[in-house]
Amino acid sequence: MEYYSIERILKCKATMNILLGQRSNGKSFSVKRECVQEAFLGMGDLIYLRRWSLETKNDDVTDYFADCPVKDITGGQYDLITVYRSRIYLANNNEGDIKRGPCIGRTAALTAAPHLKSVIERGKYKNIIYEEFCTDGGYLPNEPDKLQQFIATVFGVQYSGRVWLIGNTVSRVNPYFSKWNLGKTKDLKPGQIDQYLFKSEDGSEVSIAVEFCSSIEVPSGMFFGNVAKNITTGVWETEEEPQIPEEFKPFKVVYSVGIRHTDFYFILKAIKNKLNEYLILCAPAEEEDYKRVKRKLSDTISGDPLETAKLITLTAGDKLMSELFRRGKLVYANNLTGADFKAILKDRGGIL
Repeated sequence: MEYYSIERILKCKATMNILLGQRSNGKSFSVKRECVQEAFLGMGDLIYLRRWSLETKNDDVTDYFADCPVKDITGGQYDLITVYRSRIYLANNNEGDIKRGPCIGRTAALTAAPHLKSVIERGKYKNIIYEEFCTDGGYLPNEPDKLQQFIATVFGVQYSGRVWLIGNTVSRVNPYFSKWNLGKTKDLKPGQIDQYLFKSEDGSEVSIAVEFCSSIEVPSGMFFGNVAKNITTGVWETEEEPQIPEEFKPFKVVYSVGIRHTDFYFILKAIKNKLNEYLILCAPAEEEDYKRVKRKLSDTISGDPLETAKLITLTAGDKLMSELFRRGKLVYANNLTGADFKAILKDRGGIL
């Protein structure tokens, strides 16, 4: 079985490297091996970063590095990695007696980053590994800004390094994609790399490379249903969502509302069948589709009186749409649209 390799994204020579893809396809392994090897060779230490302090317990981080090929990297000098008091060490296991060798890095939590300013030695670190930066469990307020502030603490302005953001494909609704203008990322397919170049205030360039890591073939005997497809192919994770029932084919669109949230666009259509039954159909849209709809919901301020943040009742169509929404009469064009729309509803606190 052939696992993922970071060779292609390394050729991009990017400052920020975002790796997305299926679970257990080798993303983390490949990054760990590279960063530990560079630390061993004296090219700069690594930082293992997580969102919460609870995720940086010594035993958990030791387990994270358990599959790192330390013997191969060090030519047999050391055989494992251990963590003690937030420091990461190369070590040897002598019949259960762990003897620590050189320190090659440290752990850190983004929630505790402000307290690390006085203890981080600038110029010491080469790589930051931010694991599971994609989540469906909630991000920190202004998290992308907090990460950049942490990066500034580690590297300062006179040193340079690399940041690895590793995430499973749990949700396309991500503050990093919108905050950093990585809108095209949500449309990447496995095996594709997208590159972005931004100018800093001082005129220097910041490069970001995003790779949707190629999937690997894994046996799916333990998984079934839609979850099996998510786990074994690396597509964005979804659940089975309600779609247009047969009794609504054909249907007539009686009212439409466009929704914009960061880089995502949807059209909500109130539809009616021959029996005068109603549903809301949520379909993905492009920006031009959104502009053509008169009634709009947007996360940005507009002078258009028919473009509001919530679905307040401005028209008879709004009243119908609100009633259908409250009654749960909502179906989706496909499962991915449902996953995106539900994530956006959570992010914006609903539409009513």
